Amino acid sequence: MNIQTDVQRDSRFFRCLFYFRDSHKIKVRRWHAFKTNVLLLDIGEELLVLKNFDRFKKLSFQKKLMQKLNEMGFNQAFEFCHKLPSFNYEGKEFVFLKYICPSKDFFHFQTFSNREQGLTLLSHLHKYTSRILQEYPDEYKLPQFDQIEKWQERLVEFEQNLYRIQNYTSIDTLQSFMEMGKMSLNGMIKTNNLDKGELAIIHGDVAHHNFIRNRFGKLHLIDFDLLSIAPAMIDYLQYANRILPFCKFDGKKFRHHTLLSKQMEHPFFLHGLIYPTDIFREWNRFIREQSFLDPHKIQVMKAITENDLEKRMEFSKQIKILLK
Repeated sequence: MNIQTDVQRDSRFFRCLFYFRDSHKIKVRRWHAFKTNVLLLDIGEELLVLKNFDRFKKLSFQKKLMQKLNEMGFNQAFEFCHKLPSFNYEGKEFVFLKYICPSKDFFHFQTFSNREQGLTLLSHLHKYTSRILQEYPDEYKLPQFDQIEKWQERLVEFEQNLYRIQNYTSIDTLQSFMEMGKMSLNGMIKTNNLDKGELAIIHGDVAHHNFIRNRFGKLHLIDFDLLSIAPAMIDYLQYANRILPFCKFDGKKFRHHTLLSKQMEHPFFLHGLIYPTDIFREWNRFIREQSFLDPHKIQVMKAITENDLEKRMEFSKQIKILLK
């Protein structure tokens, strides 16, 4: 099997993995790489995912949180495989997770039904994690997530990359996005009173690939690496920014999602909807990955930037009217 990931090319890692396999008498029939440092292992009686965690403290927190969620009745997240211990390799902790066998009906944001299912799952997660913080305030401590700071950093990186990005699309369009970003952040700063609201442990990365529908049709959340403490609104704001392109920046379609429509009562949320996070995120990734000579990625980036530009601008105008 030809596997093209860093860990797969590392013979020392495999020596470590094979030693672990032999010492625990595990029969690995075959393996496959999902992505860098994430392996799917067939050990006969079940499939396991082997994943690395950079920080042992955060790994311990995730284990503790997943166990508590399961005890409370929330069973729509990944599970750790407790019968096998983790092992350390070059300062990273490698952990076995139970594999969620996916449905052929994979999750995406293109349909209203899917988007609603994702929102419902997030709402259930927040209900349970909010209870956990209330009932066990001293046991589940994490830094509070600062969405404004995160998006400020993203905007700064985009500005630094502008001299390269302008080679691929209109500088006027790019500057319009920068103005939208700055206006959004200024509004969020002025209306930021989220510290007065109820807190939850949020997922922090609600991209479509972190939702998996299992073979029985039940939706699960995976990859809690960015979990933190924040108002649930932060997850909803990130989710809203993710689905807006799939709603074609149509305000009526967007407001059909009742949970998001309720969030629009908050000026902070409205200001956040204007922030063009997909533009900044994807162009910054394009530069970091040095995709300058990839014609497909260039066309994708031009499409993301230009195709729905008028609809995006009209949606921004509608939000500004609501803010008056």
